[in-house]
Amino acid sequence: MRALVIAILLLPSVSRATPAGGTVIGRLVIVKDGKPITVPDDQPAYVYLVELHPSRRKTRPGDDVTRRITQRAERFEPQIMVVPVGATVVFPNDDLKEHNVFSPTAEDQFDLGRYDHGPGKNHKFDDAAEIDVYCDIHKAMWAKVKVVDSAWIAPVKGGVFTLIDVPPGAYKAVGWMRDSREVKSDPFTVTAGATTTLADELHLQAGQPRVTHTRKDGSPYPPY
Repeated sequence: MRALVIAILLLPSVSRATPAGGTVIGRLVIVKDGKPITVPDDQPAYVYLVELHPSRRKTRPGDDVTRRITQRAERFEPQIMVVPVGATVVFPNDDLKEHNVFSPTAEDQFDLGRYDHGPGKNHKFDDAAEIDVYCDIHKAMWAKVKVVDSAWIAPVKGGVFTLIDVPPGAYKAVGWMRDSREVKSDPFTVTAGATTTLADELHLQAGQPRVTHTRKDGSPYPPY
């Protein structure tokens, strides 16, 4: 009897871990003047998921998320970024000259002031919006930060997007690109441990990027 008890105690325990999330795969086609187009790698499209029946939560999806947009060679790198609500973005200055980071966007106006080479300053993005970011000194410097109320975000590569570790539930996929209008998929269901492949392509109409902007006080930039 004693030997039987010992044998039972040595048996491997059954895992009680939470079931893994699912995977979502789909295709997105960027269209201009009724025809599919290819966009440069540094101007990507993104897809994020929206829960159809969101549960109550105490935190936001980006509260523990930090991203970096570096100022280098009088350019923001990357120029396009999608982050979850609550995320913090750090703006290091890799140039040996002064830069400024500001946004005139009404939903989230901010100004980090001028600063030299170094680790930079940061800004926390608390509201879902499409935020323009500029330098008050250098007219050609621009970035776009898309803030979304979602923890599941992926770039589109070769017309395909993949989102992993998505909790079981009902969702819509939302496609976005700089200065474009969002496009949404039909509802679909994610199952733990399974792959959901969207039946229909998302067709995203390419927008017209803004080509001019003013300094933070509304005045034009001086000529170089």
